[in-house]
Amino acid sequence: GRLQFDPTPAVAQVEIHVDPQEQVSALISKLGDPDYSVRNAAVAALQRQPTVALPLLRAAREKAGPDQRWWIDAAIQQIEENISTNKKP
Repeated sequence: GRLQFDPTPAVAQVEIHVDPQEQVSALISKLGDPDYSVRNAAVAALQRQPTVALPLLRAAREKAGPDQRWWIDAAIQQIEENISTNKKP
């Protein structure tokens, strides 16, 4: 027999549920990356999720080495500055 092909394109919908805490934890671990651009991108991404990021950053700071702690402090400072700037009328 011959195969019949349906020329109609298939459409698939995929829902991806990302756990914000897992995502933030992964970003925090990138703050110890040897590549500056990876660390910088992680700080920028953490700023987009301030409510999840701040408590996790503070907790990670307790266990971080000096280099990673510097980046954690930088991320916390950026997030806090953004929050205070956004609160002003």
